[in-house]
Amino acid sequence: MMQDDKRIKKIINDMITLGVVQLSDIPNIDLYMDQVTTFMEEQLSEYKRNENDKVLTKTMINNYTKNGIIPPPIKRKYSKEHMILLIFIYHLKYSLSINDIQSLLTPLIAQVNVKDEKDLTFSNLYNVFLEIQQNEFKELSSYVDRKMSAIGQQFDEVEISNKEMLARLFMIISLLLQANAQKRLAERMIDEFF
Repeated sequence: MMQDDKRIKKIINDMITLGVVQLSDIPNIDLYMDQVTTFMEEQLSEYKRNENDKVLTKTMINNYTKNGIIPPPIKRKYSKEHMILLIFIYHLKYSLSINDIQSLLTPLIAQVNVKDEKDLTFSNLYNVFLEIQQNEFKELSSYVDRKMSAIGQQFDEVEISNKEMLARLFMIISLLLQANAQKRLAERMIDEFF
C-alpha cells in the first residue's frame, strides 16, 4: 500500500490546509443574507464533495433562526457571532441532528451572553475550535498511518490477488467504524450532559 500511503497523506494534508476559515477571514461588519451565503460558499467550498452541493442556503439559515439554534439577525443583518455559529453548525450538521446541535449551542450562546463572563466570547471559542480542528487532522494522520500498517500486515500474510484493493476497502471500513463509534459517544454525551 505504499502508493496509497502517499495519496492518503496528500488527502489528509489537503484537509489540514484547505477550507479552514480563520477568525481574521470573518468580516467584522454585519452582513445581509446573500452576503452570508456567498461568504460561506467561498470559504467552505473545499468541504463540498460535489460541485453542486450547497454549503448553506437561505432556507437552512432561516430554519436555524426559526428553531432558535442561532439568534435572529438584527435589522436583517448577521454579525460576526452569527457567522461563527453558522460555521460551527456547518461542521456539526454532518454528524449530529439539528436537535442535538441545538442542545449543544443553546447553553453555549447563553453562557457567552452572561455579563460576568467577559473573557468568554464567540471569537475566543472559535479560536479553540480551530485549534481542536487542526489537532484532530494531525491525529487523523497518525491514526491512518497505524491503521494502514496494521491492515497491510493482515493482507501481507494471505495468498490472494488484489490485496491493495482489499486493504483500501478495509481502511475505509476502519475509518467509518471509528467515525460511528465517535458519533455514538458524542450523542450519548449530549443525552447525558445537555
